[in-house]
Amino acid sequence: MKALADKTWLPFLILILSLAAGCRQSSYEMMKSYIDEIKVIDTHEHQGMPWKKKYHCFDMGLYLHADLISAGMPEYPDSMERVHDAGEFWEHTQSYLRFCRGTSYHAQFINNYRQLYGFTGTELTRNDFLKFSEQMDRHFADYLPWLESCCKRCNIELMLTDRVSQTFNPHMESDYFRYVFRIDRLVMDVAMSAGQQKIVNKEALSLLNREEIIISGLPSYISYVDSVLEAVVAHDAVCLKVGLAYHRSIDFEKVDREEAERIFLLKNHTVEEKKALQDYVFHHIIQRSVDYGLTVQIHTGYLHGNRTMLDRGEPMKLLGLVNHYPDARFVLFHGGYPWTGDFIILGKNYPNVYLDLVWLPQLSRTAAIRVLHEMLDAVPYNKICWGGDVGYIDEAAGSLELGREVVATVLSERIDHGWITREVAGDIARRIFRENAIEIYGLEL
Repeated sequence: MKALADKTWLPFLILILSLAAGCRQSSYEMMKSYIDEIKVIDTHEHQGMPWKKKYHCFDMGLYLHADLISAGMPEYPDSMERVHDAGEFWEHTQSYLRFCRGTSYHAQFINNYRQLYGFTGTELTRNDFLKFSEQMDRHFADYLPWLESCCKRCNIELMLTDRVSQTFNPHMESDYFRYVFRIDRLVMDVAMSAGQQKIVNKEALSLLNREEIIISGLPSYISYVDSVLEAVVAHDAVCLKVGLAYHRSIDFEKVDREEAERIFLLKNHTVEEKKALQDYVFHHIIQRSVDYGLTVQIHTGYLHGNRTMLDRGEPMKLLGLVNHYPDARFVLFHGGYPWTGDFIILGKNYPNVYLDLVWLPQLSRTAAIRVLHEMLDAVPYNKICWGGDVGYIDEAAGSLELGREVVATVLSERIDHGWITREVAGDIARRIFRENAIEIYGLEL
């Protein structure tokens, strides 16, 4: 009866009707229609980050902004950031925007307005930009009803939500959110806390209902880490997130406890000593993830923005980690782009490594199509997920549509080649957009 109530049977009905229609519907059309009706579990979003008080279209184009900068656009003047005038922003960007019309970031940007605003074109005019910016102001003045209506329209059931700058705040505003705890500050703060002999993270202190925590040595810092993990588990965190590639390399070496304790007590720390302390804390957290049964999401590959340290996130740097913790469950993000082969082979070789297409369709939809083909060639499909990786529900709608198009393209091509049946393709689609996430993260719906 529950399945009848929540319409989980609807994709199956569409698939049966599509099979009956036969040659009247292309494989792509059949798969896209089927995928559109799957109730999506979105494995990675930044929904609920601090939002601005006034909006324009490029607030929904954070990724596209990086392409504009790459095309040569100067950064926005500080005065524009304060005024937030849609007309000024349009004038600043339009001469560079035309060069970005072929990028996948632009495709997601346009999808935002196709999915939620009735747009039917391929690029925005100035009038479109101003009209949609005005509509966004109205929507975001009362954001939660808008978010919930969009989730219903887009068939999103849950979003695993990484707050980035508010990760120590476990309170989710919407039933569509599930709390993801980002561990970066626990790892990166260790040397600073050692130097100041106290916890420097006010958000963590608030989570623990403490005004101050004195740190006398590494054991007391580890005790603090354990207290935070215990608290986030008590607040129903569904997994841990590692975004450390934005701060440092993801090669996490195993450090002897006595050596880490010695380094911690030093007055000043070199770069190498800071890394050793961070590595020790990171390994401790991974062991705790095993103890709590929490999946660990890891950013691999490309870093958002411009002029970033691109080599920090190479997936093969995690080889020692996944070997050392066979009982931990790791989900690698973003296709490891551009190191996609390494990303795939880790998922193929290790039972405890899962793969998520999150963000890859926005980085390059053709790369996402190629990588998903290779993943299905090499990796059992109960190990593949999808997420959107954006900050606003409008963007989530656009990224989901792009992800659906990528998966429908790959599955229809494999059907047309005779590599899989339509029934198997339907099972793969349900797994990618829903069922794998439920199993990997132990979600209760």
